[in-house]
Amino acid sequence: MTKLRAADSIEDAVKQAEALLGAGVISIALSHPTLGITVSESLIGKWGDPEAPQRIGLHQALAIEGLLIKTGNAPVFGELFARLVPREPDADAETDPVRAAMHTTRDAAQLMDRVDRAMVDGQLSSQEIIGLRVATAQLQKKIAKFRRTLVVRPAARKP
Repeated sequence: MTKLRAADSIEDAVKQAEALLGAGVISIALSHPTLGITVSESLIGKWGDPEAPQRIGLHQALAIEGLLIKTGNAPVFGELFARLVPREPDADAETDPVRAAMHTTRDAAQLMDRVDRAMVDGQLSSQEIIGLRVATAQLQKKIAKFRRTLVVRPAARKP
């Protein structure tokens, strides 16, 4: 059965890499038997499944990206890695209610996605709870900042 994946998602990038290189090649490249590290072909398949609880690590994605480039293939994780680069804060978001609303809504959606991923097994571990508490506190600060942009300004007087 074909799984639907969000375009430009990590799962989509894994599936593209798997199609270009093959799960066997990726498995061999990422496994290191002397260190006891084994990456099975089925695990690679799970990394490409948005419903599976297994997630690829950044170091593994970087290794696959390097393998893609080394074998003459186009990089598939590049756009995702570009999103990791810190960006300058958007000064207009501080005062523009529309931009502040968009940023706050995006952050809230990301928190909900994080909760959804954490609840895959039906329960939250203590580490997940702590992480979600921190993320919730950060979101609450952003909501408070957003509320400060919602100021009623007096209408301009007509001469």
